[in-house]
Amino acid sequence: MTDHVPLRTCIVCRHRAKKTELFRFVADEAGFLFYDAKNNKPGRGFYLCRTGNCLERYIRIPKKYSTKFRLREIVPESIKQLKDYI
Repeated sequence: MTDHVPLRTCIVCRHRAKKTELFRFVADEAGFLFYDAKNNKPGRGFYLCRTGNCLERYIRIPKKYSTKFRLREIVPESIKQLKDYI
């Protein structure tokens, strides 16, 4: 019997992968976006690829990808945290 591995989709390129292979962002109550390094924060979120330029594409035009999440902006500290992690 094989174990079921849930897949998540990058909102930029639509690539499907295990959630451990993607970056997760979560919106707080005010609509601001935070990088969820441990993949355990509650709330509405989305995933971006760890490889490729999906993060850069998202940062350039976040409203194109985040409209359905009702997100206002990416908190600058979360982008710095993500760049340091990479």
